[in-house]
Amino acid sequence: MRIEVLGCSGGIGAGLKTTCIKINDSILIDAGTGLELLSTEAMLKLRHIFFTHAHLDHICCLPLMLPTIYDRLKQPLHIHASDTVISALRDCIFNWTVWPDYTQLPDQAGSLLRFREMPIDSTISLEGLLITALAVNHPTPTQGYLIESSEGAFAFSGDTASTPEFLSRLYSVKRLMHLAVDVSFPSEQKSIAKASGHYTPASLKADLDRWPEGCPKPSLHITHLKPGYEDRVMEQCQQLLSDWNVLRLRSGDQLTFESDD
Repeated sequence: MRIEVLGCSGGIGAGLKTTCIKINDSILIDAGTGLELLSTEAMLKLRHIFFTHAHLDHICCLPLMLPTIYDRLKQPLHIHASDTVISALRDCIFNWTVWPDYTQLPDQAGSLLRFREMPIDSTISLEGLLITALAVNHPTPTQGYLIESSEGAFAFSGDTASTPEFLSRLYSVKRLMHLAVDVSFPSEQKSIAKASGHYTPASLKADLDRWPEGCPKPSLHITHLKPGYEDRVMEQCQQLLSDWNVLRLRSGDQLTFESDD
């Protein structure tokens, strides 16, 4: 399994791209502005996009990508998401007012875009991977994802505030090597973090303190940092979570997995 971080910022600015994570050549998690970094040839290899939720920073480049690849894409692009996200894309984006309806183009029988509902706790087997949708805590219905392969596993929280249920689902995952968690604001900004549905370092520590003794700890990647707070958030995470391997997730990162072979 190859994981490339195209975007992981909680905002935009010089060098900052919003959430988009590529798995192997054909799968994305979210389609934020990080998607802009792919070449047209790389876009044409995409077959599946898994959405965490419908906030604009996570969906904005899906509609922008489609005209780029429309006349060269030989197979449909499958969108895996909750019914809330699918409804938002249908009603608010692909409605002919904001953007053409690519579920109708070139025609209904051969449309470019196919929606596949993926409820919480459902698992799909895809290209040698098991991908499971897990519930998290955000103001709009949101799900994280667990991606398992023979080489190891990766868990991604999406946008979330305190969500011990998400973390507890990971305790028994075999060879969980990477865990990416949203920590958008420093601990002193707990009011806005709670209102907007994001972790702070202190609230993440409270949840991670429940990690069972003796249970292997994956590398902990901090994602979705809000511009201007990055250094403060990372300083607090590293101080409070000194018993974890805490890393700042960055655009361009590639997460590696060691094979048993």
